[in-house]
Amino acid sequence: MGRVIKIVNYGEVPFKHIAENAVCLYLSEQNSPALTSDIRAMSDFVRASAGHKLTGLLDVIPANQNITFIYDINEVGYKAFVACLAELLGEWQSASDEATSRINGRAVVELPVFYGGQWALDITDIAKQLQCTVADIISWHGQSEFYVSAVGFAPGFAYLEGLHKALHLPRKATPRKHIVAGSVAIAGAQSAVYPCDSPAGWHVLGHCPIPMFSLAAAERGDFPNKLALGDAVRFVAISADEHALLLQQQNSN
Repeated sequence: MGRVIKIVNYGEVPFKHIAENAVCLYLSEQNSPALTSDIRAMSDFVRASAGHKLTGLLDVIPANQNITFIYDINEVGYKAFVACLAELLGEWQSASDEATSRINGRAVVELPVFYGGQWALDITDIAKQLQCTVADIISWHGQSEFYVSAVGFAPGFAYLEGLHKALHLPRKATPRKHIVAGSVAIAGAQSAVYPCDSPAGWHVLGHCPIPMFSLAAAERGDFPNKLALGDAVRFVAISADEHALLLQQQNSN
């Protein structure tokens, strides 16, 4: 076994050398808001310390249960990098409560959704399958307390954990070849908003007119995603007129 670090709430956590220039820290096998919040806080802390406290760091990649650290092998070796990283994470553990704040302390990102018309591709079929009404599905989706457990698959695609148990469904047996950007979908215990036109194997409930990713922001060097790891998210139902107005505003920008 390689080097381990003792982290509060997670016990002894090993560093795993997963590539020539990458080391991964696996914190847990169970997703939770607290775990995601800690991963976000640890990642932010390490990024902020890059350069003056952690030589050779190239990138920090947070996921739902682990963090991967990419380093420059021309600047630092594995043992030296891990030793410095372990020391830095020790500093994180003794940092202020602000740096380790849990998701309950974060603002909730509200996303508008129109659950009707041409946008709600699967909502009627789901209602038949679950033997409920469309209004029930909208209510359950809106009541769900989501948090971003990971960002991947496509730029700005946030995996939202916390879907109401009544809506837990397997992925579609036959994926669609194309759905439009903004499609709000569910699969398993998760929901998501597709940031771009894409194939999709999830069940589409409606449409969110707010962009999930901005290429212009990425080109400026700004954070391009609407949602970040650990964000709390709530979906809010809107009318067809409200949806059309928001779409018009986005298209005019």
